[in-house]
Amino acid sequence: MTTLDYAPEREVSQERARRIADAVKPPRLNFARRCLYCLERECDSPGCEAMYARSRWVVCPECDGREGDEASRARCGWCTFGVVEVAPIGPDGAGVDEAEPA
Repeated sequence: MTTLDYAPEREVSQERARRIADAVKPPRLNFARRCLYCLERECDSPGCEAMYARSRWVVCPECDGREGDEASRARCGWCTFGVVEVAPIGPDGAGVDEAEPA
């Protein structure tokens, strides 16, 4: 049996973690220049910019980043460019519970 090196003792620097997160983060404005949050064209809302800055994204667990099923040509309804947004990062770097007021 092969044991994988999970290396829990190694810590990933915050800068490296941010680069990894940014690598899968889609642009806030889509190719039609519409905001992912409010859908306004050319949005410059500080609220949308703040949400985007705090956002964290991961590969879509539904389609594994393929944006749908190639065989049936059905589009994935969960993701944006193969990634989904997960819990946002708070100002202190901790996760934010959107249901709780800050």
